[in-house]
Amino acid sequence: MIWQNDTCGAQINGQANIPPRTVAFHPGQRGELSVVRWTCPASGTYEITAWFEARDRTTSDVSVRLNGARPELAWTKITPGNPSEFKRQLGLQSGDNVDFAVGFGDNGNFAYDSTGIQVVVTRL
Repeated sequence: MIWQNDTCGAQINGQANIPPRTVAFHPGQRGELSVVRWTCPASGTYEITAWFEARDRTTSDVSVRLNGARPELAWTKITPGNPSEFKRQLGLQSGDNVDFAVGFGDNGNFAYDSTGIQVVVTRL
């Protein structure tokens, strides 16, 4: 599930608080990842910055992958008060995918795992 709040006020979905002009995503109940994907439009070097933050009583994990490959470019746990930032310069080819994924974390439970995401991509 992915939410975009394009309003000027906070939106409440269950207990999740989605601030104005932000995006949040949530893993599936059977451990399915929710993925926000950016596809590179032209070959070059890009700086990619992503911020992840709990939007609920979140106990999720987030990862960043290039073209779905493992190992991930980044992987970390997200809990309330424990946001995370990913920042890296990457040489990319047209059509490459950078995936930002959220899973349900160590507790194996998807409840209350709403996770905020913001991504900025800059061609250098």
